[in-house]
Parts: sequence; C-alpha cells; structure tokens
Amino acid sequence: MSIEELLNKLNINLTGNQSKNSYIIDIPNSDEYGRIYSKLDKSDIVEEYEENQMITEQGSSLMYEVIDEDYIINLIADFDSDRYQLIINNI
Repeated sequence: MSIEELLNKLNINLTGNQSKNSYIIDIPNSDEYGRIYSKLDKSDIVEEYEENQMITEQGSSLMYEVIDEDYIINLIADFDSDRYQLIINNI
C-alpha cells in the first residue's frame, strides 16, 4: 500500500512532503489535529503503540502501527507553539 492509499483509507485529506524514509504532513491547527486523532483512534487498520506514547501539558507524541504494512505513524503536537504534524515512516 502506498502512503497516498493509506491516507485515503484513513480519510486524511492533507498532503505532505516526502523525505528519505518519512512522509511529513504539517497539520494546520489543533482542530484538524483532533480530527486526525479521532480518525486514527477509530480506524481498524492501525494499532496504537501504547508504550511509546508521550502526553504532557506541552505536547504529545502518539505512535500507531499500520496493520500488515511496513508503516509507523507518529501524531505529534506541540501545544506551546501551536504546531502539529503527522509523520509516516516506512520501516
């Protein structure tokens, strides 16, 4: 499955930039961050890595494994600077 197909299956309609092994999407605001979190939380094609989560007042990093695919998704929030990203790594 390509990253574009993965994003379509997750119903995430944002584009990002490809780096070496990562696809990085800048999320425009906290509302969109919340929508993406909800889509990942409800999805049956990803599993949350509960032991790799970090949630503080300043930010969060939530990791998901794509079931039967070689992708790891990291949903990142920096609440202090109002910056949000979705990073998809090919492992």
